[in-house]
Amino acid sequence: MFTFPEGNMTSIKAKLAAVAATILAVSAASAAMAAPAAASWLDNTEKLHVEKTGGGKLGKANYALGEFTGTGGLTVERTSGFSVLNGAYSSVKKKYDNKFTVMLPGQTERVDVTCTGGQARAGLTWIAFKRSKLGYHCDYVGGGVPAGTAFDLALSEPGLMKSLEQPQRAGEFTFGDIVLKAETRQVDTKLIASPGVLGYVFSRGGVDVCAISLVGWKKTIYLPKAGDPNRTACALLALSLNYFNDPGNL
Repeated sequence: MFTFPEGNMTSIKAKLAAVAATILAVSAASAAMAAPAAASWLDNTEKLHVEKTGGGKLGKANYALGEFTGTGGLTVERTSGFSVLNGAYSSVKKKYDNKFTVMLPGQTERVDVTCTGGQARAGLTWIAFKRSKLGYHCDYVGGGVPAGTAFDLALSEPGLMKSLEQPQRAGEFTFGDIVLKAETRQVDTKLIASPGVLGYVFSRGGVDVCAISLVGWKKTIYLPKAGDPNRTACALLALSLNYFNDPGNL
């Protein structure tokens, strides 16, 4: 049994109470620090790169993105399309025709993908920014993809002052009953100041499901994990933007 000198009991009890409160506070803080951070939607993705697997020159070589394989290529030809001069579209323009193939798992023939830059298509009424007259469109044929599979990307209106900001892009990819919205957003956690496009996040029904980061020397693609019903659509869309020669990044 503890005894306290007369007259000091109140002071000592107060000090003990303060010590107990401090111990409880430290314990609570330690528990909070040990608790895992709130889960991010990126935790449900697989981080991948488009890897060259041989053959051909850069842009026309065989590649692999996880279980998705094919041959990628970029052809810059013809007139009327994308070109940038001092942050604005120049009067002498070129059209970027982007063609590549994709072999989907379980299929015996490849998907032929043809993407073209030129006159923007109608639609995409949900886009808030002022759109350029130019756009980017991709068609996907064969290889088991649903009929009507397509991607449309709208670009923000260019200008000299806008060249100092990250360009805005937004679009929709339709793959059967799956519709993915693509919007420019930085995927990586580190803040980076850049006049170019830093990345895209893809959402379905308002929920973020996959992405592509354009930061660094090698683009990073975040696909839903194996077995997710959005994985194939995400792969096709990510590859389309992986091979897109964006005028805002020239």
